[in-house]
Amino acid sequence: MRSPLLPVMILSCVGAVAASAQPADPYPEFASHGTDRSLKHELKHQLLSPFTFVRSAASAGIGQLRDRPAAWGEGAAGYAKRFASAYGTHIVASGVHYGVSTMRHEELSYQPSGLSGAGPRLKYALESTVITHKTTNGEKTVAAGEISGAMSAGLVSRLWQPAAARTVVGGLASGGIMLAGDAGTHVVREFWPEIRRPFGHREK
Repeated sequence: MRSPLLPVMILSCVGAVAASAQPADPYPEFASHGTDRSLKHELKHQLLSPFTFVRSAASAGIGQLRDRPAAWGEGAAGYAKRFASAYGTHIVASGVHYGVSTMRHEELSYQPSGLSGAGPRLKYALESTVITHKTTNGEKTVAAGEISGAMSAGLVSRLWQPAAARTVVGGLASGGIMLAGDAGTHVVREFWPEIRRPFGHREK
């Protein structure tokens, strides 16, 4: 039965939201964000942070409830396969993201907009999935690292999927889902101060 895993999925999703909303450094401080040392630190954080494991656990829980891929079955064995798949996909995405962003001098992590008004901030957060900034001068550029990381991970993940799921279409769809998840994470990070203090209280 799948129902016993429902609490696991719920707790995983809650934890993922909280972990993903860690405050980022103020933007723009291009010199501090553009060093190889800071980029490597960010990559290590993406691979080994609690958020990475919680996000993988949430993804595995959702897959378990939907019984996808069905060939992996249910129970602990099925969940373990789905968790390993989610974490492996994240590793590929982070590696490609890091490599491309480093070569193109792109911001690797999300930076708050600093804008006023919910509309402009929401637009910025959603656009940041495909538009980022150069670490050298702050100019806007296509987020090639994030896009290529998601799409590469979606395609590479087909290698360990059941035979029925090893299709290019399935890989591209998986990459699109990853980008959508990144967009949601950016929105949470952008509005985290309000989410954390819903009644407008601010530290003095």
